[in-house]
Amino acid sequence: MPVKFTLFLIALVVQLSAKAQDKTDVKIYSVRDTTVLWDKKYKSEIYWAFCKIDGNEKTIQSSGFNFRDGDKGPDLTDLSHLFKDEDKDWFVVLSPVKLKVKRVKGTRTKRAWNDFATAGRTAGSPAKIFFINGDTLSMKGGSLKLVLDKELTSRYHSF
Repeated sequence: MPVKFTLFLIALVVQLSAKAQDKTDVKIYSVRDTTVLWDKKYKSEIYWAFCKIDGNEKTIQSSGFNFRDGDKGPDLTDLSHLFKDEDKDWFVVLSPVKLKVKRVKGTRTKRAWNDFATAGRTAGSPAKIFFINGDTLSMKGGSLKLVLDKELTSRYHSF
């Protein structure tokens, strides 16, 4: 009887540690960019962008907020709502520092001559290449660099 119980405990511990290990491959990158407007009438605008990379599911989700300098910022206490409504893009790992989101080809749909409710074509999107250099994430064009937010990542793992 004690042998079965110890085997059960070992199996339970291994299973729980495997589930905890699955959760740890999620990283959240963020950037807070201020743009000074030329007009003195309005306050400067702040753009706050977040990007979640899930290494197990091979998905990337991004979210962003625009707000003025005196306004209330986004609520980051509940991170499950931050990426809830955002689209997922699946990526392929090209190298340890390079990720590629494949392009989506636009399509045309056949419809009847009197069917105006169905869209005639669906939009496509070009391929995106991301580079991970240490704690920074950047796109191929280099327009925006996101930094690994260790506080948000650890808070996401605690859920």
